[in-house]
Amino acid sequence: MFLLYFNWILTICVLVFCYFCFVKPRRDRLDFHVLKSEYRESFFHLITENISISFFCKEVENDFRYINCNKLCKECLGRELISFTDFDILPRDLAEKTRACDESLLDKPLGTVAFFEEKYIDHSGGEKYVKTYKQIVRTSTGSRVLLGIGIDITEEVLLRKKYEEGKILFQTIMDNIPVGIVLRDVDDQKRFLLWNKEN
Repeated sequence: MFLLYFNWILTICVLVFCYFCFVKPRRDRLDFHVLKSEYRESFFHLITENISISFFCKEVENDFRYINCNKLCKECLGRELISFTDFDILPRDLAEKTRACDESLLDKPLGTVAFFEEKYIDHSGGEKYVKTYKQIVRTSTGSRVLLGIGIDITEEVLLRKKYEEGKILFQTIMDNIPVGIVLRDVDDQKRFLLWNKEN
């Protein structure tokens, strides 16, 4: 679902970029090359700083050091990230897990998108869960860069945990109640969905 959403956002971004780089300059009849570089830089900054998703880039050959990130990414971790590694920022166990995720992309073909659920400690000391989508690409100079976006899924993970706890509690009650209980499918009365040990 998210990949569909991400592809949709990316398509809109490309269309806006094309408008500012190709259509608008011709309408204004200004120097195309000057506008192209100005719009490219301002468009990239506009998108990365205002999108509600953490965005980051790491230099693969330089110990996966951060070379770019947006302000949301900095706010989540509560500090500057540029030129630091995950080992400089996160507790050792979390940094090792993050590094393992990053290095796992090295075994895959260049450009492969992989996603991971990662836990980190935010600047206030609370546990947060993030689903990160990562991809290693090659730049025009030939170096490899890890691109990543992170989506906060803390609420989803906590709801999943509560659901599992509730499910265990419900099953415990069902197994220990001294009366037989059967739950049947409304549409198919022959189909049993749930029953307890008394039955």
